Amino acid sequence: MITIRQQIKNLGSGRLIRFLGLLFLVNLTTFHLSAQNTSAGGRFEVDYIAGCAPLTIQVTPIDGLGSIVRQYDYDRNGSFVNDENFTFTQAGTYTILQVIQNVVPRTDSITVTVYDPVPPTFSVFNCESNSIQVDIDDTTYDQYEIDFGDGSPLVTINQGQIVPTHNYALQGSYPISVRGIYNSAFDNCGTNTTTTNTINILQAARLSLLEVTHISADTGKIQLNYTTNPDVVYQLEQSLNGISNFQFVKFINDPATCIIDNLNTRDNFYCYRINAFDACNGTILSSDTLCSINLEAIANDSFNELNWLTSSINFSNIDIEKDGASLTSIGSPSISNYQDNDVICNIDYCYQLRLNYTHGGVSISATQCVTAFSTITPESISELTASVSGKEITIDWDAPVNFTVDTYFVERSINGGVYERVGSTTSNSFVDSGLRTSNDTHCYFIQYTDQCGNASEPGRISCAILLSLDKNPNIVGQNFLSWTNYEGWTSGVNSYFLEKLDENGNLISSQNVGGSLSYSDNINSTEQIFQYRIRAISNDATPKESFSNTILVISEAAVAVPGAFTPNGDGLNDILEAKGKFINEFSMHIFTRWGELLFQSDNKDVGWDGTFNGKLMPEGTYIYKINVIDFLGNSSSKSGSFVLLRK
Repeated sequence: MITIRQQIKNLGSGRLIRFLGLLFLVNLTTFHLSAQNTSAGGRFEVDYIAGCAPLTIQVTPIDGLGSIVRQYDYDRNGSFVNDENFTFTQAGTYTILQVIQNVVPRTDSITVTVYDPVPPTFSVFNCESNSIQVDIDDTTYDQYEIDFGDGSPLVTINQGQIVPTHNYALQGSYPISVRGIYNSAFDNCGTNTTTTNTINILQAARLSLLEVTHISADTGKIQLNYTTNPDVVYQLEQSLNGISNFQFVKFINDPATCIIDNLNTRDNFYCYRINAFDACNGTILSSDTLCSINLEAIANDSFNELNWLTSSINFSNIDIEKDGASLTSIGSPSISNYQDNDVICNIDYCYQLRLNYTHGGVSISATQCVTAFSTITPESISELTASVSGKEITIDWDAPVNFTVDTYFVERSINGGVYERVGSTTSNSFVDSGLRTSNDTHCYFIQYTDQCGNASEPGRISCAILLSLDKNPNIVGQNFLSWTNYEGWTSGVNSYFLEKLDENGNLISSQNVGGSLSYSDNINSTEQIFQYRIRAISNDATPKESFSNTILVISEAAVAVPGAFTPNGDGLNDILEAKGKFINEFSMHIFTRWGELLFQSDNKDVGWDGTFNGKLMPEGTYIYKINVIDFLGNSSSKSGSFVLLRK
């Protein structure tokens, strides 16, 4: 039997068949038999030999034996009763056995068939102008009786016949019942009822969204979102890799969404449309078409490549998303690939395409993820700052701009020797400890591996500034300082500064010496102990700085006594004073040549005026002895002679 539903499927190609001609007048004859049925021996009759459960049978004796006792076994279970009616509650084939003890033959029988009262299955298709087409795809019963629910005459058809189109006078809601009938059987079988809301005008579906929701190996799923009229018959059609050959997929039941699975969405793209169907006259209204996107993501050396296939019908643009964020938009349907260069190796990137149609529909691809890789040699480290602090050298460098570092490796050479690896780090700073920073030249370069495992070339070599001090042999009271040139910066050194620090490292003074690599410093410090250090400043807009080693300078306490003085009251050189630096404790004694003590003082600012007990001492030679303790606690003595003059 070809049902209306099957005929609708056959119309999926869009080539309409005038199947009104398939609707023909049906045989309205029914066979509701209720005549008596005679047993095999002719001794009794039953009113029905077939019907649906529960089926009640009435037995009528026709043997003419009067009031003789007759017994019946209705279901051949060996149990006999005198009752002449019985109800069969289960489907099956039963033999009713009659027994009369005093006649020959003693038994007579008849067979009864009891059917399962299954409600018949059918579908209702709404048509324009308040018409419907009932499609009975049930093959259980011999006949079917249709009640259209509007008071019109009942229609009875044989199995396999097509129900004529029914027209309602008014648009509304109608209960439609179909009852199954077996020939030569009691008419008590199953009835099925459904309610339909008629329509006046056929409404097309709106297909709004297509999304590939799952891909696993070779199978995928596509979800469709749409808007339909629940009272219109809709069929979903599918075309493979184009829009030229649509095939029926299924009828639309859910009014908002459906999922089509077991698709090879990895290798193909699929196009869909939804047809509103008038089963009465074959009219079809198709929705706009949406096509899936077959997206492929490929990781290449230092870039990810996207390729896709889809239909360009009603194309507006394709939006490309990367890790859930907008990446770019493609405005031409002729473009089907994209190269993403903004990737970092060993990072997973996930892409998804959104195809926007001119009619407002959207198609979303499945998400495709790839792991980026690269074999490009990373850029070398070009900015390196090596700076000394005590016995440590801190090395800082600028991280590479275009590469993500996995591990930095620090290579060191001492006094021009072979470079050896002294450590590794994941930050762009390293401290090299336990060094003889005032004696040896320490040079460094940085090498690293990026996230891809690629090793960079060796970076710029930078040697920490080594400061040296020599006493100037030609000039007393001068320190001659020299230092090595710093070459760790691409911009070069702007200036060197000679810095003096106190013993605690606090800055005392700073002298800009330009680009010079040496300097002669006059020792006129008030500090007995201090340190020298070189600070280099780069030419960058935000200057970098590098410090040399420090050199500790310790001065001895110095005392000077003039060779003569003239205490004559002219205000010039009237007092014999001892001058000195770095003196913490002081004592001075003055004697005659014969050892007689004339003067003593514990204050270096208090000198001898040339008198003793208020009397002027004569011209001549005198002896002094001075004892001092400096700020570092060191003791020293000095003695000598001077001349007293009165002129």
